[in-house]
This record gives sequence, C-alpha cells and structure tokens, in this order.
Amino acid sequence: MAKGKSTRRSSGFNTQKVMKYVRLAALLAPVAFEVMKADTMQNKALHVIENTTGFNMNTGTFNGAALIRGWGPLLAATLVTYGVPKIAGMIRGM
Repeated sequence: MAKGKSTRRSSGFNTQKVMKYVRLAALLAPVAFEVMKADTMQNKALHVIENTTGFNMNTGTFNGAALIRGWGPLLAATLVTYGVPKIAGMIRGM
C-alpha cells in the first residue's frame, strides 16, 4: 500500500466561523434587547419594527436614530470583522 499525502486535520472551528457568529450576534442583539424589556408584546413588536425599518408606526414618521439603534451593532461588527484582518494583512505585508 502506497502512503498518500497526509491531510492536515483541523478542529473545525476557525476564525471565519467566529467572525460569522459575532456578526450574527450583532444582528440579533437589538431584537433580543427589545424582547427582554418589560412591556406589552404589541409595544415590543412596534419597537422591533421601528429599530429595523426606522419607521414609527404610531406617528407615521421616520426615525433615523432608531434605525441606527437597530443596524448599528451589525455595521460596527461587520467593519471590525472584515476591516481589522485586512489592516493586519496590509501591515504584515510591509
């Protein structure tokens, strides 16, 4: 029997998976925060909708601050998980 090229075994949990889970947690965190509040289910749903769309259904107005509250953590996590490795690679290349 010929001995073949040995394959490198990995634990199956690499940095890319960690980064993916960080982004997923950042996406779900604002929703979880609103759901955990002590309020009626209707108000919780209205706050979740306002944070994800920026539209306040009670007043019929757009609220940019609520939109940032809902999408800000995902934006920040995405910038960190993609930006920091790119910058580290550029520094390593110098």
